[in-house]
This record gives sequence, structure tokens and C-alpha cells, in this order.
Amino acid sequence: MISIIVPVYRVEDYICRCLDSVIAQTCADFEAILIDDGSPDASGAICDDYAAKDSRFRVIHQENGGLSAARNTGLAAAKGEFVLFLDSDDWLHPRTLELLLAALTETGSDMAMCDFQTAARWSEPTDVGTPAVSVMSGRDALLSLYRQGGGRFVVSWGKLWRSERLIALVFPEGHIHEDEATTYRLLYPLERFALVEAPLCYYYQGGGESITRSAYSKKRLDVLTAVEEQIDFFLSCDDRECLDAVLRRYLQKAIEQCDAIREELQDAALAEQVVERVEAFCRHRGLRITCSQRLLLTGDTASKRKLRFAKIRDLIHERGFFGCIAYYWKKI
Repeated sequence: MISIIVPVYRVEDYICRCLDSVIAQTCADFEAILIDDGSPDASGAICDDYAAKDSRFRVIHQENGGLSAARNTGLAAAKGEFVLFLDSDDWLHPRTLELLLAALTETGSDMAMCDFQTAARWSEPTDVGTPAVSVMSGRDALLSLYRQGGGRFVVSWGKLWRSERLIALVFPEGHIHEDEATTYRLLYPLERFALVEAPLCYYYQGGGESITRSAYSKKRLDVLTAVEEQIDFFLSCDDRECLDAVLRRYLQKAIEQCDAIREELQDAALAEQVVERVEAFCRHRGLRITCSQRLLLTGDTASKRKLRFAKIRDLIHERGFFGCIAYYWKKI
């Protein structure tokens, strides 16, 4: 049986679309655990209606604790051999469970995931036929995430897990970017997982309430805490390749946060605090910030010449003087 965990909060306009997509699954052996996280609208009552009509649906009502708290409640209540997370404003292709379960079992993996498609409104699902299935390691997935921005690897939804892999999973309550804080620990030990090359999840981007899509909030700095924990994790694993890759991602995230603070909040003092935090974090762990990264971090990029020379200094540090000459010679 598959346990589908659906946190629910202020989604009365979208929840039926989500739950109807669950009912429409070609794989019928599931339980849907709906966690009403103190929603002030009709979302909880709508969930109760579905549970009254279909015994595979269970509803848990709790005081508002946030997405992490709702997911933790769902995990504690799950009875299935497999677990899938689903956000309550998103929806599934009718064959999502069927194809993910087949890929997981046929490849002998502990997790199977699919691609996703962003959508602003519901539309009839397309025929995905027999999608290709590839196999990769969790470490390779993380390197792809850190180097190429493979966002599908970091999100919790769109993945079917063997439940024993999630026994120690606890989402950090009171924080956002909860996927950033947890998924890497689940992926890294996986020797193999299955990747179904088809968009089986529909990710809603209709402009509803979301702290990551709204005006800048200091809560967004939670992403730095999450990536700092990843850096410490790879230091403890003595995995230099992953460490170097996640360090670049950390500095890019920090640059994005500082730019947003300066542009949206116009708070130079807070931006400087973030710069000091990042510099202290790297210094205490013996990690290097390049000259160009430091310029971008501090916002001191008014002089293009200054940034160009910083990049040259970084290249000399990385490749040596003659290596730098050879690099620019190839560009001529």
C-alpha cells in the first residue's frame, strides 16, 4: 500500500482538484492522509467530505504548525509500505502511482521519482505512453542539483519512497525551505534510484499565498541555514567533490539573498550582517570565498574592471599563471 501525505492549509479553491487526481489513480492500493493544519477556510470540511465518501481517505485536524509539522504528523500516521508527499494545491497524473511503483520495484530501488510540469490551471492529462526509466545514485543527483540547479531532486513531492527509508526523517518545524534541509540526507546514501522521464506531477503556480513568492521576508534566510547544514554534512563525510559543489551553491544563494535584501528591503545593514555571517561560516571551516564571489556578495560590482580583475585573480589561484594564460588564449 502507498501512503499519500497531503498537508492542507487555506486551499479551499484547489483541494478538490488535488484529491480528485488521487481518486483517479490507476493504482488503487493507497491511503490518503489529509492533515488539516488549522486551516481557517473550508479546506478541513472538504477533506471530511472526501473521507466520508471514500474509506481510503483519512483526515487529521490539528492546530496550525506549518508545512513541516503537517508532514511530520502524516509520516507518524502512515501505514503503507511506500510513501509519497503531495502538496494540496498540486495534482497528479492518473498513472503517477502506477508508473513510480513499477519503476521502483523493477529497478530494485528504494525511491522512484518523476519529472513535473508547472501549471496555472487544470487541464486534461496527456498520454505519457511508456516513459523511459533511468537509474542513478543519490550522490550523482546531488551533484546535478548543486552544479546545474536540478530543482526536481530537492523537493519532497514527486518521489515514491520505501517507508523504511523515512523512519528517521523529521522536517524542521518553524522553518521554510524544509526540503532543502532534509532531502540531501535521504538522497546521499542511495546507491540507486529510478527516474521516470515523464511529467507525472503538476506543480501549481497560480499566484496563491506563498512566502517564497511574496514580498521579501527574513524567513527566506532559512535557506542559508539549510545549505550550511549540507556543507557540514559533506565535511563530516569527507566528500570534497560534493563539498566544493555545495559551497558554490551556498555562495550563490547568499548572493541572491543579499541582492534581494538591498533591492526589496533596501536594508544595507541586514545585507552586511548576512555577508559577515557567510564570511565567518566559511572562515571557521577553512573554506575559501573567491575574489569575484566576495565582490558579488558585498554588492561591489559597480566597476566592471574590478570584477574582471577579481575573476583573473581567481583563475590564477585555481590554475596557476600559465594555466590562466592558456585559458584566455583558447578564448581568442
